Amino acid sequence: MFLLVFFLILSNISKISSRNITFDNTKFDTKIINRSNIELNNKINGPLVIEEETATTVIPPSYVLEKDEFGNLLITKENK
Repeated sequence: MFLLVFFLILSNISKISSRNITFDNTKFDTKIINRSNIELNNKINGPLVIEEETATTVIPPSYVLEKDEFGNLLITKENK
């Protein structure tokens, strides 16, 4: 029973979900993802929330997230 519950918890952590989050008085449908699911050198546009065991990182609209080869999250403002 314990292993089944543990497996269900872990499987839910990796799923992508979304929720409405307000930035500057405007609601955005914002993706919520686990940091371990971010692939190297893959750019993801904000708004976005990255969850992990010890931290939560918020990427606002007009910013881009990229994970480098060392696992660092690089957050840059989009050039428009």
